[in-house]
Amino acid sequence: MKLDAITQRINLSKLNRREKIVVAAGGGALLLFLLVQLVIAPVFGRNAQLRRTAEAKAVMLADMQRMKAEYESIRAQTRQAESRFTQRDKGFTLFSFLDQLAGQARIKERVSYMRPSKVDQKNSAFKL
Repeated sequence: MKLDAITQRINLSKLNRREKIVVAAGGGALLLFLLVQLVIAPVFGRNAQLRRTAEAKAVMLADMQRMKAEYESIRAQTRQAESRFTQRDKGFTLFSFLDQLAGQARIKERVSYMRPSKVDQKNSAFKL
């Protein structure tokens, strides 16, 4: 085969009407395929990705709001406990307090044994 025969251009004017329609339909299908693959599909894919990202961020925001409310509740309980600790008498001991409560509840005679103990907590002003 000659190189000229391989590289020879197809002359569309030599094609009959049916062949021109088939070539035009094939070219149109190829153009439509490229348009869908290179323009439309990436746009819809990006929209779907953005939608999924927004939904994930909304879930994260709801979790953060729930955790913030839980944190604020714990902080309020901590402040309340700290204020109760600071308002206690200087000589307060848990043993004497429990003994007094047992007497008020009239169950002191049913308590057979209570042993007071102290444990110093590291980095804390409180003793257990």
